[in-house]
Amino acid sequence: MNSKRNYRIVKSVMVWAAVFFLIIVIMPDAQAADTKGIRRVIKDRAGKPVGLYKNSYALVIGASRYLYWPRLESVPYEVENVVEALDSQGFFVKKVIDPDAENLKDAFDNFIDKYGFDEKNRLLFFFSGHGHSRKKGKKGYLVPVDAPDPGKSKKAEKEFLKKAVGMNQVLTWARRIEAGHAMFVFDSCFSGTVFKAKKLPEHPPHISDITSKPVRQFISAGSAGESVPAKSVFTPSFVRAINGEGDLNRDGYVTGTEMGMFLHDRVLHYQTGQTPQYGKIRDPDLDEGDFVFFTQPLPLPPKDTKLKVIVDVPGAWVWLNGENYTNARTFKISQAGLYRVKVTADGYQSFEQSVRIQPGQDVPPVLADLTKIVVSKPLVVAVAPVTSVTQVSTSTGPVPGRNYTDPELGMEFVWVKNGCYQMGCGSWAGDCEDDEKPEHRVCVDGFWIGKYEVTRGQWKEFVSDDGYGGDGEDGYGCSGGMGNPNFSQADNHPVACVSWKEVSAFANWLSDKTGNNFRLPTEAEWEYAARSGGKKQKYAGFSNDRDLFRYGNFCDKNCEFSWKEKSQNDGYEKTAPAGNFKPNGLGIYDMSGNVWEWCSDWYGDKYYKGSPKSNPGGPASGRYRVDRGGGGSYGAASCRSASRGYYSPGRRYYYLGFRLALSPQVSR
Repeated sequence: MNSKRNYRIVKSVMVWAAVFFLIIVIMPDAQAADTKGIRRVIKDRAGKPVGLYKNSYALVIGASRYLYWPRLESVPYEVENVVEALDSQGFFVKKVIDPDAENLKDAFDNFIDKYGFDEKNRLLFFFSGHGHSRKKGKKGYLVPVDAPDPGKSKKAEKEFLKKAVGMNQVLTWARRIEAGHAMFVFDSCFSGTVFKAKKLPEHPPHISDITSKPVRQFISAGSAGESVPAKSVFTPSFVRAINGEGDLNRDGYVTGTEMGMFLHDRVLHYQTGQTPQYGKIRDPDLDEGDFVFFTQPLPLPPKDTKLKVIVDVPGAWVWLNGENYTNARTFKISQAGLYRVKVTADGYQSFEQSVRIQPGQDVPPVLADLTKIVVSKPLVVAVAPVTSVTQVSTSTGPVPGRNYTDPELGMEFVWVKNGCYQMGCGSWAGDCEDDEKPEHRVCVDGFWIGKYEVTRGQWKEFVSDDGYGGDGEDGYGCSGGMGNPNFSQADNHPVACVSWKEVSAFANWLSDKTGNNFRLPTEAEWEYAARSGGKKQKYAGFSNDRDLFRYGNFCDKNCEFSWKEKSQNDGYEKTAPAGNFKPNGLGIYDMSGNVWEWCSDWYGDKYYKGSPKSNPGGPASGRYRVDRGGGGSYGAASCRSASRGYYSPGRRYYYLGFRLALSPQVSR
């Protein structure tokens, strides 16, 4: 997730992670298609197996919206980072957001009941939220969202003790579980006697028979009285450790002991005032083994099939299954199936061909022979004596140079004339993020872009007509599922809680219904349109910070978050009706604020340094897709024209929507 989005308040936040990993390693010649549910063997230095483990499960809990404690707005983003990291490690993840006291305890009990009694499972528990220490640091607690602040009064303290989850309860859960290895990780300043049980060794231990014995290990970011910094260094270090950097003795494994050593040194290096703690449970039956993460690289799957597209028209756009790959001509494909190749270029008729691919088998190249469009002169019909001239149009679709309204949904599109501009953040735009630099010259062909963001009502028509069931996972603020954020919206508000994959399906549906080439805009097109045709505009259509509330919905005085701009009032808290504010210089609305908007590009933080000049379409591959424009819950910095965001293409968020673009083409 984008660090500049993590507007954080300095907090005593507790990210507690209990990671129950049964020891995993894969044999050197094992297949790497899907790491989940695969039995893995750990071997010592002599190659002798010392442990066998079966399935991997994780319970990830985030507490952000507290009733009596400061809200922790960064927690949802931290949780998403951990979820993605664990997913890549092969865990089946169960996520719980903002639990009250009852739901917090139920989450642990239910998860343990379901997965905790198979000794060959590996389990992970992760909690992100407030922590609290009492009795001079001897007692520590996890704080659910409905627990009162115990420092307010004696009555509040009693109520707190009824609702909070104490370390004694955590230890009870740890002993109840039958799984062999368990680790608890707390990203907070949190105390308890368990951290005094065992100190870290001077050198990391090697894998041995002892490793496989049961163990319960604990790590915290700091002790009672220490403050967690606004930008966590502990959680990113934890993720990096399990991804391999914690393998201190380079044997292909990260043990719990190595994890403790790595985090201790890493956090101290950043001089945050935190001293990470490490310990094992005080139980002779549960303190001999060592928790183990798998870090050995998995072998490659069967050889990918290379699909080559040959096209001799400069600047042509290549599409594969509806995704734009402007500069790519060769694709590596690892999954069998039918692939649709489409090639478009200004002034040429579009080319389409379907190719069936079986990984490992060669396929002939696709020869995209584009036919140039010849525009006929208008037919003049004359009757003697000549009294009138009638022009007969040769086109029934969108005409370059004119705005267009699609006949299916009535969506309005603004024609954006081709041109060149300095893309990115320059001195004229104020403070710049690293991924917004350097400024670089970019030229884009003419295209149409949506006058408004796609609305909830238009999305509902798509779902009703197509029967589309969705292709995404619910992220922050989207527990209602696809298109349904956790707040009320009218049909004229921009649709939210839609993944990149789902909005791409919308574009394909509308293309099939109308015969036009609807798609997501590229990042270069989006910024060019937002800046009214590439002008030096800090925001979409203007540059004065004090005018933001006139042009868009952002985190103003109505916003619930700590970074709100109290001096401005746009009248809305979450989303506003599409087109409710002033347009930019091209007559396009809401390109600064309301909801972030998906673009077609993969995200690359250094892409600008080597971006092509003509119609850049982003990196050929990646992990995240770009989104632009800021939203109603974000500050002015995110609403800048140059601001770049990125998210996993399969995730939904309440502040993320889209608008469509349209390429010129003439149907046969």
